[in-house]
Amino acid sequence: MRNTITLVAFGLLVSLPAHAETNLELAELPSQGHYLTDGSGRSLYIFSADKKGSGESACFDQCARAWPPVVTEGEPSLSGGLVESQVGHIKRKDGKVQMTYQGHPLYYFSMDKGSERASGHGKEGFGGKWLLLGGDGKPLTEGVKGP
Repeated sequence: MRNTITLVAFGLLVSLPAHAETNLELAELPSQGHYLTDGSGRSLYIFSADKKGSGESACFDQCARAWPPVVTEGEPSLSGGLVESQVGHIKRKDGKVQMTYQGHPLYYFSMDKGSERASGHGKEGFGGKWLLLGGDGKPLTEGVKGP
């Protein structure tokens, strides 16, 4: 049975995986290309306020409630041509271990409902922009709205 975290964001009750330890996969938005998801198909985002490779996240407190970090307790398996050597981890101020891909800390968006949703793509908030991350480690910049 998969553990979940339940949180209240924007007045809505949302359940998110407690950790992503099984898979990192790629999904596709026809107009934007391939992007990272977890093993259940939930979209993974990066935050432009994070400094790539710095080993730190710029998203805490209210930000982390709206954009929960992808925390991990193990190494994921990868599919779709993703590269194991590009997966990393940073230790958050709260002591949790957050997954990174090519130096980018990874996040969920609490308003995404179910798999293959990318409603957070292109949103601005908490001092930066939120974007889907391509399997090549580059943020998707085409079309700022998800499906």
